[in-house]
Amino acid sequence: MIEILSNGALNFVVDRGRFGFLDCGVSRSGPMDGLSFALGNAMVGNLSTAAGVEINSFPFKVRFSGPTTVVLTGAVSSNKLGTKELASWTAVRVEANEVLTVGAPRVGRCVYLAIRGGIKVPEVLGSFSTDLKAEFGGYHSRALQKTDWVDIHSDENLRPVRNGYFRHELADYWKRLSAGEASARVLPSAEWDDFNTKSRDRFFGSLFQVERSSNRQGYRLAGPEIVRSRANELLSHGIVPGTVQIPSNGQPIIQLVDANTCGGYPKLANVIDADLWRLGQLMPGDRVRFELVGVDEALSARSEVAGLIASAMG
Repeated sequence: MIEILSNGALNFVVDRGRFGFLDCGVSRSGPMDGLSFALGNAMVGNLSTAAGVEINSFPFKVRFSGPTTVVLTGAVSSNKLGTKELASWTAVRVEANEVLTVGAPRVGRCVYLAIRGGIKVPEVLGSFSTDLKAEFGGYHSRALQKTDWVDIHSDENLRPVRNGYFRHELADYWKRLSAGEASARVLPSAEWDDFNTKSRDRFFGSLFQVERSSNRQGYRLAGPEIVRSRANELLSHGIVPGTVQIPSNGQPIIQLVDANTCGGYPKLANVIDADLWRLGQLMPGDRVRFELVGVDEALSARSEVAGLIASAMG
């Protein structure tokens, strides 16, 4: 088991997400940076369905009741295991009663703690993820709090742990993010034809800043006004994580992991699944630009992400 030694309104149990219920009004939930989360599970030999902790409030402190193996992925943070420095992206053995402290990231917003075996909480609608908005799933349907004791699954019959630092192929992303900038590839969405060439060129030729009002439900962006050439009203209809909507003020909104499942704003584009993790590490004030791609490139990018996760298994 693990004992939580610190409070944090945005530190909670996640798995890869809750799929198949958008038509019932249930958000996907899961990790903001799904790639880092998946790589962490791969590095400690877990199944892809295993649950871990998303950490957004710092410092985060946890004590281990018994020996196990852990890894911290996602944003690069200043960490300690006991009194020793602990590098991110390195699977390490921890002993009984050792305390792990995760400090605030230098770049990025969220850190993931993967524990060999995975966190043991009840499964709700096929997922262990916490839905903070609807208040179900995860650990007692809430964020982790000081004095919580959280159970861990047995690590029997799991793959071996990947030893050493994972020299992942994401260095270019983190280099750009350290300068406050990221990019995401998109496909045209339902109301693409409602925006003329000038508006589209402005969308793809501009940097948009993440506003402070952004959260896990969606990012509000600030930048050049994107004008819709058709002014007809739309009925609310289905949306998914990655949908880029353009409300009447012309400032884009990107739906994220806790996205609403329907909405009436025009949909200009959709961030491809392989790039959603890039958005998850953006902080208010960071900037993002968009790149239009085709279906073939989107599918190729998804295969590349799958290959990267496979390489983390060692």
